Amino acid sequence: MVPPLSPAALLRWCWGVSLVLVTTSTVLRLVDPGLGTDDLTVDDPEAGTVVGDDRPAPPFDGFYRLRDLLSVDAEGNLATWFSVALLLGSALVAWTLAAGARRGGDGPWRAWAVVALGLGYLSLDELAQLHEVAATLLGVPDLGGALTFGWVVVAAPAVLVAAVVGLRFAASLPPRTRALVVTAGAVYVGGALGMEVAGGAVYAATGSLQTVGYVLVSSLEELLELAGASLLLHALVAHLAAVGDRSSGGALLAAPAAPAPPARGPAAAAPREAA
Repeated sequence: MVPPLSPAALLRWCWGVSLVLVTTSTVLRLVDPGLGTDDLTVDDPEAGTVVGDDRPAPPFDGFYRLRDLLSVDAEGNLATWFSVALLLGSALVAWTLAAGARRGGDGPWRAWAVVALGLGYLSLDELAQLHEVAATLLGVPDLGGALTFGWVVVAAPAVLVAAVVGLRFAASLPPRTRALVVTAGAVYVGGALGMEVAGGAVYAATGSLQTVGYVLVSSLEELLELAGASLLLHALVAHLAAVGDRSSGGALLAAPAAPAPPARGPAAAAPREAA
């Protein structure tokens, strides 16, 4: 039997895994012998993929494989999988809330369904980097400076619209859920968009991804994204537990123990056996 998992415990686990991933990734990138080397061939500046055989000798066999597996600034690895899992998990919980609200005839079930679809898209985007594909197809140029990474130009209007719509929906939520959801969204967008702008400025100033400054900025970006996604998952799971919808995945949630019925005097005691 799977042991119950409270929303608070879920948040602690998600934040713990996020911190371990980002810390390990940062350390591996900082001890990379190629750090500070500007003549490396970079295949994709945003993904930080380095190709070619001119990389310095690694500190141990398999170093570059391990770094690429755990790097939060690369794609298609363990860090990406964890980020996708957080967003997809939130999408499934939101869909469960939509289904429960529709069955119960109360609550804005259509709004929850839109939230679920939006989170599902974010998980797909995290996996397939759809925002970068869109920027390329639309021919968005790299404007230099803070807007070196052109997808920011495409994402900013969409984020603004989503924020306005999302805040209107959040106003209908209970105060605690509303505070958690708004905070999670602010932290996630601050990392995904805000720190991406900062990373673009650092890259434009140095012309290299192999700098301490870019490593630290991009690591902070991913830490904020993972922290925000973890907090959002916690908020939705806690809300699901509060409304009492156990139609999907509810066995994983720790329901509060029911209080024992009070004793009612001698009548509640077990009868004695006759002598």
